[in-house]
Amino acid sequence: ERRAPLFLFFLCLSLFLVSAAFTGKEKVRPELYFHDGNTITFQITYISGATRKAVNTIESVSVVNGTTTITAISNLHDDKDKFVVAYKLRYFCDSLNWCVDPLNDMYITLDQPKTGDGKYESESDSLVYPFSMKIGDTLNTAWLKTSAFSEGMSTENKAFYYRRKVVAFETLTLLGTSIPAFKITYKISKSTTTSYGQLGGSTTTQDLNATEWFSHEYGVIKMEQDPKYGIGKMVVVAVK
Repeated sequence: ERRAPLFLFFLCLSLFLVSAAFTGKEKVRPELYFHDGNTITFQITYISGATRKAVNTIESVSVVNGTTTITAISNLHDDKDKFVVAYKLRYFCDSLNWCVDPLNDMYITLDQPKTGDGKYESESDSLVYPFSMKIGDTLNTAWLKTSAFSEGMSTENKAFYYRRKVVAFETLTLLGTSIPAFKITYKISKSTTTSYGQLGGSTTTQDLNATEWFSHEYGVIKMEQDPKYGIGKMVVVAVK
């Protein structure tokens, strides 16, 4: 006669613990991995075979209403480790753990045109990597527009990122360890319009396929794409 109440007690306790564990997983997010001063280094390989190294130093990380904003300076070096160019990066993401992806073009350049009437403008939204993503999810699109003006010439670049889909969850061996990451495929449509005033101008376009591997701990750790020209592959090689 005493077994039934005892059984019900343990049954209720088990249900409570399972419920608490499930609820905790839904609410608790990891602490921020990257902070001011952290450095992330990527090896970049171009379709031409040339390589560069992007050393990104984080300036600030802030979280407002569950959205992370990261600003950083990206210094590019050639294959002989000679400095080439620097960019100011700003990104937004609703995952608390995310590093700077230097290849999604969402940047503000530090190198202004040197001519007297030179001017550079940039506007965009940003690629988002949801903390709660799962295989089969379709992620938000993103767009970019930059315009450069100098004496007698202007250049406008546009990029649209679409059909972003989480297709797999894989483990990559990087940084001397095994890193679980979501595999995301997407497409990019790019155009460049150059105008020479009364002399006319031209527009070039390219559509390409791309794949990224996103880790909640490190952010984008690997990227591959198939452009006619430009960057073909990126992989993280150091985190400090």
